[in-house]
Amino acid sequence: PEHPSFESVGEDLGGKFDDYYVQLVDTKTAGFYDGIGSLLVKLHSGDGDSSSMSGVQLGALTNACVEYAHAVLKANCPEC
Repeated sequence: PEHPSFESVGEDLGGKFDDYYVQLVDTKTAGFYDGIGSLLVKLHSGDGDSSSMSGVQLGALTNACVEYAHAVLKANCPEC
């Protein structure tokens, strides 16, 4: 931590790791459990038992980079 390039090298390596990790996302490496994709579509579109139900905003909490969460959602639920 005391080396002058510690932070810049760490940021560079972290960015490279995130970029590589996001490229690995597909339904095999980060697939949803059965039924989750259709549940998200129903929640987002408001298709439920009640006619007064309107769609809800979807969100995700992750300890990975934001791009990873976006890639997982896009791979598993392109309608969301």
